[in-house]
Amino acid sequence: MHPIPQGYCKVEDGDMIRAGDLALGKVNSACSQSSYGWKNVEPHLIGQEFFEGAIELGHPFLLIRKIDST
Repeated sequence: MHPIPQGYCKVEDGDMIRAGDLALGKVNSACSQSSYGWKNVEPHLIGQEFFEGAIELGHPFLLIRKIDST
């Protein structure tokens, strides 16, 4: 499992996907090698209800959100 960065928490099933959420997925490096890492959630998913691992809906396996400090 990929470690969750400090200051972030896991988004639970049923929560709404927001701008700024990070998804675990394939990322490409400058030298064209791919690996897994955190990237911004796809814009078309923002506002949808999150279902963990719902690949057929285009949802990522894991979604994290910055912890609100207010």
